[in-house]
Amino acid sequence: RRSDPDDCDAIINLVELGEDDIYDRVYSYPKILKLIETAYLAITVIDREGRVVAFAAFEDSPQVSSTSFLL
Repeated sequence: RRSDPDDCDAIINLVELGEDDIYDRVYSYPKILKLIETAYLAITVIDREGRVVAFAAFEDSPQVSSTSFLL
């Protein structure tokens, strides 16, 4: 089904946060919530008991960092 902001906590729980702060940068609460709200398509997969088991977000353009450039 399409994701909604109420799925945010369950989506974050899918990723076991380690001591490395890379997980916090990629999977932190504000970024997941923003993804759900702004992605071209955000999908949450739930099982028969209603638990979130997967999440995917799709954009309509590639993500390009501000430091990358074309030659």
